[in-house]
Amino acid sequence: MPQTIHSLSQTDRQLLLGQTIAPTANDDSGSSSLFVALSEGRYEDILRSPAAKAIFGTDQEDGPAVDPSFTPSDLGPYVTDLVLSYIQAQGASAWTEITLIGATCLSAFVQTNWTGPEFSLDPVGLLPRLLAERWKESFTTTAPLVLEEGMDKHEVGRRAYAAHVYLGVKQSEERAQLDRVLLRQLSVDGEDAYSMAPRPMYLYLARLLLVDIPNADADRLAERDMATPMAHWWSARVLLIQQSLLDYPSQTLMDQIIGHFAKVKQSLPPSPASDSALQSADTRDSAQT
Repeated sequence: MPQTIHSLSQTDRQLLLGQTIAPTANDDSGSSSLFVALSEGRYEDILRSPAAKAIFGTDQEDGPAVDPSFTPSDLGPYVTDLVLSYIQAQGASAWTEITLIGATCLSAFVQTNWTGPEFSLDPVGLLPRLLAERWKESFTTTAPLVLEEGMDKHEVGRRAYAAHVYLGVKQSEERAQLDRVLLRQLSVDGEDAYSMAPRPMYLYLARLLLVDIPNADADRLAERDMATPMAHWWSARVLLIQQSLLDYPSQTLMDQIIGHFAKVKQSLPPSPASDSALQSADTRDSAQT
């Protein structure tokens, strides 16, 4: 049975077009405030919201995340369990909040790696306090890195992170290990993700929320798509950014990106220009016959 793709709402379209969304009177839903915040670029407000704290376990003081044996490889299953519990408690409409939080993680990664300005919130600050303390950014001084003559600085790091490298500063081993594990999980088709990308956790969490969790189950994906058809736009974007971190393009990612954009097209209203062109062509054909 073909999957039904609902049309994008006016708010969805405003967000995707980069337009500022005005607060709606008498609408106190969690997703409404997140739409407004994302359209205004208030990423930290979204990542500090009750919904984000719930799906990342920010305020948890017990559970698996406080176990000393918790490793970076456990992060995905941990967040997945919290997301599914949140949906079960809040209902299918929670998918809209999850999608907006995933889009915010993606935007934070892009801002950190390309556009600036510097984003102050360390992604591990989204996690339970003990994990945030264990994996926090903690730079140590080492011998300055000597660059080969003529080497482009973007080959060894971007923006502020690159400056740390040139000054002979590196991350603590705990944090470096976390980043290495997450970057390995962002590798595709044997192509490694760029090893010097700062704060890869933002991209990892974005992919987890927008792609991996919903696509792990057909019924779950159908429920997500019905609740928030714009999710396919953000899914395609997170995969495009992931593609940009690879040495060579991945056909797997390309196929997935095309698939997501095809579903985005299904959620768009018919183009008046296209309809007019088709009608004109039909008129010409009738006249010639």
